[in-house]
Amino acid sequence: MGATPAQIAGLMLKHALYWSLSGVLVGCIITVVAVRLIRGLVFNVPVENPLLFALATCLMIAVSLTAALLPSVRAARIDPLVALRQE
Repeated sequence: MGATPAQIAGLMLKHALYWSLSGVLVGCIITVVAVRLIRGLVFNVPVENPLLFALATCLMIAVSLTAALLPSVRAARIDPLVALRQE
């Protein structure tokens, strides 16, 4: 109660960013381990490409924030009294 629509949308996007960054961090750790394991199995193919890792990280974060944008805008538009009456 008392939050502006911009604060509500910002809070939801902040939570989405937190979970996205957490998932990307876990994914990067797993990727580094997997690259070290398969390095001996792949010949004449570079398996460590920092540009590709950075691009994939940015893409995942952009996709997750885009997916969270619509629900955050909807939550910001809801009248607080209507939301309280439904619960």
